[in-house]
Amino acid sequence: MRVMTILLFSLMCALLLSAAAFAGSSFRGYSGLVNIPTADSLDMGEYNLAVFTVERDKGESHTVLAANIGLLPGLEVGAARERPEGGDADILLNGKLGLQSESFTRPKIAVGINDVADERNRTSYLVISKSLVPLSEVFHREVFNLTLHAGVGDGRLDGLFWGVSAGVGNTATLMVEHDGEEFNAGIRFAVGSTVQFHTAALDDFDDFGLGISINRRL
Repeated sequence: MRVMTILLFSLMCALLLSAAAFAGSSFRGYSGLVNIPTADSLDMGEYNLAVFTVERDKGESHTVLAANIGLLPGLEVGAARERPEGGDADILLNGKLGLQSESFTRPKIAVGINDVADERNRTSYLVISKSLVPLSEVFHREVFNLTLHAGVGDGRLDGLFWGVSAGVGNTATLMVEHDGEEFNAGIRFAVGSTVQFHTAALDDFDDFGLGISINRRL
């Protein structure tokens, strides 16, 4: 009940705000939804900084500090510092490369790797993302845009993973996903032109996460 109340409150705040949309960080650091990556990546010269905390149902917390940058068109690299409560912190390096841009009929495709040095669990993946016809083209205004994501990976993305994201205007992104093991749902909303706030229910909705990220250009 606590999680649902906070998520609903966040959605109400998002709908009241007006801001520009941009690529968002996942709770694992790289660009994506809640935990899963998408085929989207930071633009060349764009970078983000993020901090996340997840409260486990057992009373433990988990923090992530992340930084990513778009080095070349379609190429995103970054690092995340993960630290479980009472445990040692690890630096996880990641990279994502776009293989195909999106058109009206074809999806966007990307490959990536998380935790290159295998500090926790090296994960390789291939992911596709495809936007459906946005209602903005029906109502001639930016109202709602639905995007489907699906991929296959190993490590922390165990087998098939998938997700659905829905952009509400230029302000909020609603997210539901299965990361190969468990279901997650979240809301990401923008304040101004650079800041995003994140809320999520993770691990089959047993855990709760909060975060903030900043996107800028060099």
